[in-house]
Amino acid sequence: MAPHDSPSLQPDQPIIRFVITLGNEGQELAIASYHEFAHESPPVITRNQMALHCTSRGPSRPNAMQESLSLASVLRAITAADLPPARARDMASAVRSIARLLDRVPEALPVEPRMLARLLDNIAPAAHSITPQRWANIRSLLRAGLALLGPIAPGRHLNALSPTWQMLWDSLPSRFLKIGLSRVMRFCSAQEIAPGDVDVGTFEQFAADVRRSLLKDPEGALRSARCAWGCALGEVPGWPAIKWPQPSRRKDHFCLPWTTFPESLQQDAAAWIAQLRGDDLLTEGHRPLRPESLKNRHQRLRAFASALVHRGRAPATLRSLADLVDPDTAKEGLRFYLERVGNKAGPGVAKMANILLSIARHHVKAPPAQIIDLKVIVTRVTPPRRHGMVERNRQRLRPFDDTANQQALLHLPQRLLAQADAKPCGERSALLVQTALAIELFLVAPMRIKNLAEIDIEQHLTRPGRSRQVVVLSFMRDEVKNSQILDFPLPVSTVALLERYLTVYRPLLATPGSTALFPGTGGRAKGRSVLGPRISNTIFQHTGLRVHPHLFRHIAAKLQLEAEPGSYELVRRVLGHTSIETTTRAYAGTETAAAVRHYDRTIERLRRREAPE
Repeated sequence: MAPHDSPSLQPDQPIIRFVITLGNEGQELAIASYHEFAHESPPVITRNQMALHCTSRGPSRPNAMQESLSLASVLRAITAADLPPARARDMASAVRSIARLLDRVPEALPVEPRMLARLLDNIAPAAHSITPQRWANIRSLLRAGLALLGPIAPGRHLNALSPTWQMLWDSLPSRFLKIGLSRVMRFCSAQEIAPGDVDVGTFEQFAADVRRSLLKDPEGALRSARCAWGCALGEVPGWPAIKWPQPSRRKDHFCLPWTTFPESLQQDAAAWIAQLRGDDLLTEGHRPLRPESLKNRHQRLRAFASALVHRGRAPATLRSLADLVDPDTAKEGLRFYLERVGNKAGPGVAKMANILLSIARHHVKAPPAQIIDLKVIVTRVTPPRRHGMVERNRQRLRPFDDTANQQALLHLPQRLLAQADAKPCGERSALLVQTALAIELFLVAPMRIKNLAEIDIEQHLTRPGRSRQVVVLSFMRDEVKNSQILDFPLPVSTVALLERYLTVYRPLLATPGSTALFPGTGGRAKGRSVLGPRISNTIFQHTGLRVHPHLFRHIAAKLQLEAEPGSYELVRRVLGHTSIETTTRAYAGTETAAAVRHYDRTIERLRRREAPE
C-alpha cells in the first residue's frame, strides 16, 4: 500500500489508506487517506464502500496492511465507518475481547493476519466461558474489522459466484464438495478467472490468498479444497480438466526407495532385521525388538544408504551392510546428517552411529580394529549426557506450579462428564465422555499412549473381587516398552466414570463384538495418532493448558515429588521404570521448589518459637 503523496502530510506521521481493487486490470480506487494520529476528523466510509472493499480483490495483490497498524487502528476505522450502531458496537467489542483474551492492549497487537491467527490459536474459548458460537462470532467480527484497513481473504460465502462458476456450483452433487470448493470458486469469481482459464498459477494464487487470511487452519482449508477438487474432476460434468498439484509433505525428505540399491543389500538388511526380531532364538544377540523398533531401524538404514548416495556414492557399490559400516564410509554418511543440523553433535546422529556400530559388531562381525574406529566415531557425534528433564518439558510443566492449573486438569474429566450428561445422548456426547475417561486414566495410571489406546476390556480390565467397584488395569511384560508388568488399581471415582462410559456411552461408538475400550473404525482400538491429539485438544479447549499424552507421566512425577520431596522410589513404581537411577536422572530437581517451600515453612515455625534466653 503506497503512502499518500500529499505535500501537506508530514513524513513521520503514519497513515491509513483505504483502497478498493476493481476489475481484472487491478485498477485501484482510493476511498480515503488520513493520518492515524492526525487532528483532523477521519473520513466517513459508507456501507456500500465497505462492502465493496471487503469482497473485491485484484488478481495478485499483496497484503495491503501496514506493519505499523494495530488493533487500535481497527477500532478507529470502525468508528469512522458508516455502520449501524449495533454492528459497530459488536465489532468494537470483538476487537477489545481479542485484546483482553491475549492480555494485551489493542495498540500492542499489530494488524498482521497470520500473526493474529497464531495468537488466536493460543486462546481456549471454553477456558474463558466463551461458547463456540460466540467465539465464531468474535472471529468473524474481527475479520470484518480488519477488512476496513485492507484486503483480507473473506469467508466462504462473501464473494458472489460468477455465472459460469454458479452453473458448476448448482451441479455439485454433495454438501461435502460445496463446502470444500466454495472458497476457491468464489476466489476465481472475484479474480474473474473462468473455469476454462484455471491453471497451476491459479492454485498458487489461491494458496497465497488463504495463507494471508485469518483462518484458524489455512493449510487444512487448502487440503480440503484440494481433496474436493480431485473428487469433482471425476464427478462433475464440465469441471476444469486440470489436476491440483499435490505438494510434498516433507520438503527435506531425502530417502530413496529400496529399489535404488542392489538386491544383495536389501537381502542383507532383511537378514539383519530378522536377527533383531529374534527369529532364531539360538543366535547370539540382544533381546528381540518390537515391531515399531524394527520398522524404525529399517527406515534409518535406508536413510543412511540414501545419505551416502547424496554424498556422491554410487548405489551399485553398496552391496551389503559391510559396505555401510566401513569407518570411512560411516564418516561420509554421518557428515550428511551433521550438515543438516549445523555440524553439531545430537541424538539423531548419535543414534545412527550406534546402529552402524551394532551392525558391525553383531551382524557383520567386523574385526576389532574396525570396531574401535566406529566407537571413536560414536563418541565424537554423541552429545554430553544430560541429567534431568529436557528444557522443553520443563517449560510445559511450569504452568502446573500454579495450584489453579493443577485443579483445572484434575477436575476436567468430571466436568466433561457433566457436560455430556447435560446434552442429548448421542455420538458427540459419547466421544466427549470417551476423552474424559482417557484423561482420567492418564491421571490415575500414567501409562504410555500406546498402552492406553490398546486397552482391551476383557484382557486388561479385571475385577479381582465380587464388587464391581474394584477394578485393576493391568499390562503384561510383552505389552510394555521396558518389559515391566504394570498393575493400576483404579480409584472409586475412576471406576464410576468407567462404568458410566461402558453402560451408557460406549455402546454408541462400538460395533457389536468389539472389546476395545476406545473403539475406532470397524471396532478396532482407536489409533494413538487419533486418540492423542483428541486428548490434547480437549484439554486445551477447556483449560488453556498444553498437555501432550506423554506429559502426563511428567505431571505425575511432579505432583508426587512436590507432595513428598525425595519420593523417587514411589515415582519409579508408578511410572514402571526399571531402575531408580532412571527416575532420579529424569526428575532430579523437579521437587526443588516444593522442597524449598517445605524448608521455608520450617523456618517460619522456628521463628514463631520464643528466642532462647
